[in-house]
Amino acid sequence: MTLPDRFAAIADIHGNADALETVLARIDAMGLGMVVNLGDMFSGPLAAGETWEILRARPMPTVRGNHDRYLITQAPGEMGPSDRVAHDQLPRAALDWLRSLPMTLELEGGFLCHATPGADETYWLHEVDRHGTVHPAGARGSRGISTGWRRACCSAVILTCPAS
Repeated sequence: MTLPDRFAAIADIHGNADALETVLARIDAMGLGMVVNLGDMFSGPLAAGETWEILRARPMPTVRGNHDRYLITQAPGEMGPSDRVAHDQLPRAALDWLRSLPMTLELEGGFLCHATPGADETYWLHEVDRHGTVHPAGARGSRGISTGWRRACCSAVILTCPAS
């Protein structure tokens, strides 16, 4: 599959079905034919089941985010509150779909990931210092993916969640 010159990227829906419907309507109004989904679709105290119905009706290239992974790898009793609420709202088909999703997806002209290619919880554009404070990548005393690695990893357009 080839990434066209004009496309839309969505990410971090976190069960907000109303926002998803609004964003998809705007994308349609702009005439963008391809939408890619960068993950974290359901976890949140909103409308995970309704979000599933919207996404199920509109197939698109999709990668799994860290909260998507939590929904399929953690027992419900071990989940954080927002993951547990989402898990309880989702049908088995949604969880099976999450299991089928890749962590990364390479398209002709683009590379999709939720956070970084090797870790769905490692920030791409920011780093976290030892006190838990988030800084722009390369800030002194922070830890995270190295700036040199970010520049060298891929020759394609890299699509990742803005906060990641």
